[in-house]
Amino acid sequence: MLFRPARTSDLDEMCMLLATSRQPPEQVHAMLVADPAFDPSLIRLAWTGGRIVACARIYRRTLRIGTAGVLAGGVGNLRTDARRWRQGLASSLLGECLVAMFLEGMVLSPLFSARHTLFARRGWHVMPEPVVEIPPQALIAAAGASKEPIRVRPFESQDLDAVAALHESANAGRTGTVVRDQGLWRERLTVLDLQGATAFVATCDGEVVGFAWAQPRKGTAEVLELLLAPWAEEAWIPLLTAVATHHKAETLRATLPADYLQRVYAVLGDHALVSMRDDLMLRIVDPTQLLVALSPLLAARLRDIGPVAPLALRIGPLRGGAVLRLAGTDLTVERPRRDDPLLVSEEAFLSLLLGAPDTATHLEALPEAARAALSCLFPPQDWVYWRSDAF
Repeated sequence: MLFRPARTSDLDEMCMLLATSRQPPEQVHAMLVADPAFDPSLIRLAWTGGRIVACARIYRRTLRIGTAGVLAGGVGNLRTDARRWRQGLASSLLGECLVAMFLEGMVLSPLFSARHTLFARRGWHVMPEPVVEIPPQALIAAAGASKEPIRVRPFESQDLDAVAALHESANAGRTGTVVRDQGLWRERLTVLDLQGATAFVATCDGEVVGFAWAQPRKGTAEVLELLLAPWAEEAWIPLLTAVATHHKAETLRATLPADYLQRVYAVLGDHALVSMRDDLMLRIVDPTQLLVALSPLLAARLRDIGPVAPLALRIGPLRGGAVLRLAGTDLTVERPRRDDPLLVSEEAFLSLLLGAPDTATHLEALPEAARAALSCLFPPQDWVYWRSDAF
């Protein structure tokens, strides 16, 4: 069995492996090459007997952590030939992907999977997210009571510049969001169109003040992304009403950041049903380089909170982990030592990094002074990973 990067000449055979009854090989090929920066070398293949028997693709992305940006490698298109199941190929390919991401300087790796076992064995952790379900009737009633002069219409190509600017301003400083350049925007539009997603914009006095992407799923409209201008917060009501009407949905589902959820609650109350979804998984690829990339952001936060007592926090194992060392207003990143007193698991650190609501439970074993310093250094954040970046 040979594991190797893909070549352009492998694409046709790989598309045959990835094809399904709903996605023929030509559609898979169109989705793969939609990215103008498409790089076959970021695809890992298992090859034997002159055939490709398994594959996995790394998606190069820049993720926001607060106002910082870190290089991440999403994992997708993981598929094994049915005749080769239960031979460890998927696990081996994930290992190949991790090595490639490390060498490419990627420090985080997000992926989406409803089945956790395989990825948990390779170090990915579930990052719980709130998902809200909204009955269209409640939306229509709220839209009728709204007095905002907002109009909603389907997205058109000439809206791209305004929508891209809104995406940048609405997500600036929002942890978990993906930085999109023009090339990535074109790729997103192409891929989501191939997936049957629809897009709507909300305008006020001719200015784009909101944007929504949605995809139909068996009577449900899955909202993949919802962007709102700060001066038009109520634009979500006519936007989601248009989505529900267009798709004739019985229910709307949306994964939203906490501040957006609060707006929904304030208007719909008990009509908005919230549960937790667990298909987003995340792992650290390179703890040292992750902390180095975040050092300017963390140093600025440290200056704002003032001097702290000396603190050495080890993230991850003794081999392959990293230490964040604080003293006064100084911050350094070091390799782990056996005498580092405070250990935070990778899962707990990821919760810290995102500013997730359950962070406090991960820190209960730490001394009070350490908990206080970390709570200031990693404040709660209204983080979100938009589903539109998952394809």
